[in-house]
Amino acid sequence: MSRMSRSWGSQDVVDEEEEGRGRGKYKKYKKYMMPLLLAYKLKFFTLIPVLIGGLVLLTGATGLAGFFFALFAATMGLKGGGGDH
Repeated sequence: MSRMSRSWGSQDVVDEEEEGRGRGKYKKYKKYMMPLLLAYKLKFFTLIPVLIGGLVLLTGATGLAGFFFALFAATMGLKGGGGDH
């Protein structure tokens, strides 16, 4: 049995066998879709802790640099001992 279909190509008649082949491809790729989608979701679960860890390191390094800058400024201020100003 064949049915008529409108298509952009030159073929006007689509056999049911050809439709079956398309579904076979869908079933073949369907078994790969779930693992790919899970891997895509797991990417975000691993990305968030990495970003938080990087933010903590950046904050820690900035705080440490600020501490040493304040220590340096205090030592320079005490070392100067006041001038003629």
